[in-house]
Amino acid sequence: MKKTKSKAPARVLNRYSTWKYVVLVVTVVVLALSAIPTWYGEQPSIQIQSSGNSGELANVVSVNRYLTQ
Repeated sequence: MKKTKSKAPARVLNRYSTWKYVVLVVTVVVLALSAIPTWYGEQPSIQIQSSGNSGELANVVSVNRYLTQ
């Protein structure tokens, strides 16, 4: 007796739907984004502050002059 070769590709038995993979990936991305603040902790990594208020006031006045022109 001759063995016949099957031309059909092998079928994967435990295959999930595409939408289930999409839900899984979206869930992992959302959870990773929500976990970002805990990775960096409470201390700010970059802190920007001015040395005094006089420069800040001068900038506000110059911006107001520019906008009224």
